[in-house]
Amino acid sequence: MNDLGENLQEYLEYLQVEIKERMDNRNIMEESYAYPETTFTRIALDLLQEHDLTGEAVLVQYHSRIGSGFVKVDGYFLDEDDTCLDLFITNYISAA
Repeated sequence: MNDLGENLQEYLEYLQVEIKERMDNRNIMEESYAYPETTFTRIALDLLQEHDLTGEAVLVQYHSRIGSGFVKVDGYFLDEDDTCLDLFITNYISAA
């Protein structure tokens, strides 16, 4: 495996541990850490905000059927001027 592959594998393992720890240590009222997918989404949203790629995003779990299709939104950020909406969709697949 090359260095990039090894680094990605290490980061995957780190994320798995981080997700498990956050879920194990969550307050029962913290919806953010109720499921692996929402925990991963919260981590990703925090990283995006930390690197100024989005603002303070809101974690949501919106899944709906519209006509013959499905709509899913896991997070969003609406800027102060209400002119820019960032939508976040998570496709989380457990590596376990």
